[in-house]
Amino acid sequence: MPGAYRIVPQLNLMIATYRGAVGLDDQARTMMAYRLDPAFRADQHVLIDFAHCTMEDLRHDAMQKVSQRIRKNFPDRGITARHAIYAPDAVTFQVVQVLKAMLSTAVWDVEVFRDRIAALDWLELDRSRPEYRVLEDEWLRQGDGLPSHP
Repeated sequence: MPGAYRIVPQLNLMIATYRGAVGLDDQARTMMAYRLDPAFRADQHVLIDFAHCTMEDLRHDAMQKVSQRIRKNFPDRGITARHAIYAPDAVTFQVVQVLKAMLSTAVWDVEVFRDRIAALDWLELDRSRPEYRVLEDEWLRQGDGLPSHP
């Protein structure tokens, strides 16, 4: 599967990474996997990494279906939960911006970034935790080597 995730409960964070050719259905499957994970909580922040993938299936109707699926499956997201999406590629950045616009009435904050540091900083995680220093080091090394759930 092109998408994988891990939950870092000490930071109140879920991290999703995507590799290779990624379609909207791949994203939806990954979202449902972490949504059903017992460690996932509605108030967790989300950090999504699209740096190492190519987006496919970019039809407007398909994107609309994904946005509807997100609304249906995440109705209880906490209003304090933040979603930082790292999309350095110009096409991916624009696709994510369109999805963000489709979710504009959602109660949670979503921002899209082309800069790794800005994405991580925006989440306002607890920097005093040792897990933060580990995450920051891994994240700044392009996310390589992040352990994940398939």
